[in-house]
Amino acid sequence: SSSNNVSEIKESYLYSLYFLGIISFPISFGMVSVAPEFIDVISGDKWSSAIIPLQILSICGLIRSLNLADPVYSSQNKPNYSFYIMMFMFTYLLLFLYPSISYGGIIGASICITFGYFLNYIYSVSLLKKVSNLNGNDIIKTMVLPLISSLMMLSLVIISKEYLVLLI
Repeated sequence: SSSNNVSEIKESYLYSLYFLGIISFPISFGMVSVAPEFIDVISGDKWSSAIIPLQILSICGLIRSLNLADPVYSSQNKPNYSFYIMMFMFTYLLLFLYPSISYGGIIGASICITFGYFLNYIYSVSLLKKVSNLNGNDIIKTMVLPLISSLMMLSLVIISKEYLVLLI
């Protein structure tokens, strides 16, 4: 029946989201925490201005990786939802990217893009609710464990880095 299909889609979506979160959160938070060392080792001091944009865009990558809605839209005969989301992002970037670059340079562009994908994710979830009976609480409950464990990892990396600096 149709309600079983919607229930299965919701369950599969949350299952996929959970396992993707287990991978994406640590990678993104790890990159945020080691970006200064990563840039220094890979490119040296001349690229130190890329540290903050890399950290911001690591969060953007996390947000983008968690947006799994397109297959759900297609399975429910709503491929137009994907089009709406793309048009939303296109319009957002058209309106805000140039001013963000003008006033904030590469950091402004990074913030603009990351915020745009955050809004895009919110919009995508709102459309997902229409086809899957999914709600924000389902997503939050699914993401709590990957988020908390990754925040703990991030804290330990930052504390360890500070402690290692004192030892050296």
